[in-house]
Amino acid sequence: MKRSKAAVLPGTDAGREMDTRGDLINYMVDHALPGSTDQLELNKLYAVDQMIDKEAGPMQLAIPIVSAATVGWIGQLASDEAPPWALHGDGKHKLHIGRWVLMTFGTHTLHWNEERQLYTHRFVPLLYLFSKEIESTATTRFAMIALNVVSLHFFDRRLSPAVNISDHSDGLRSGMQYIGMDCSDPEAELVQTPHFSDWAHIATHYTKVHCMHATWNAQCSLHDAT
Repeated sequence: MKRSKAAVLPGTDAGREMDTRGDLINYMVDHALPGSTDQLELNKLYAVDQMIDKEAGPMQLAIPIVSAATVGWIGQLASDEAPPWALHGDGKHKLHIGRWVLMTFGTHTLHWNEERQLYTHRFVPLLYLFSKEIESTATTRFAMIALNVVSLHFFDRRLSPAVNISDHSDGLRSGMQYIGMDCSDPEAELVQTPHFSDWAHIATHYTKVHCMHATWNAQCSLHDAT
C-alpha cells in the first residue's frame, strides 16, 4: 500500500504513518487510556484502546480520541447533577489528515456575557474520531460505543443525552441512536433518543432557498384544505 506523509495522526512522530489496521491498533495501544482521571495529562491525546476488543463493538478503520478536558466534561454529563443535554455529531469534511477525516461529538453551552450583554455559544467536544469512512452508520455507532466506554471506564456511568443533533446524514442519524444502547449486552434493547436537525444546516438550506418551496407548498396545501 502506498504510504503518504500526510497520513500522520496527532501524537505520532513524523516517521510513523497510519495506513493499515495494524498501524491503527499500535497507535491505540501506545496512546491507551490510563486507569484513572488523576493519571490524565494535560495537552495529551488518548485513544480509546478498549475499542480494539471485539466485545466492545465491531472494529472500524477509525480512532476515537479524548483528552483530559473532554473526559472531564464527560464526567460532568454522566453525573446525577447534569441537566438535560444534547449530543451533537458532525463530520468535518474540510479537516482531514491524509485520508483520515475528523468527526466530532460533543454538546453546547450558553454563557451570558455581562459586558457585551449577549449570550455566547460554545461547542464542547466530548470525543474526536479520525475515520476513513466518514459519517457512516457503522463508524458513528463505533463512536457512540467509545463514548460510553470512556464514561464507564472513568465514572462507571453511561451517558444519556436528552436529544441527538446532526445534519441530515443518514449515517449520523442512525448511528447516534446507539448512544442509548448497551452494546455489551446482546439482548439489550435500543433506547430511542429524539433526533433534531441542527440550526446551522437548516439556516443554510433556507438561505439557499432549498426549503422555501417545500414550506410554501405546504402552506398552500393547508390553505386549500381549509
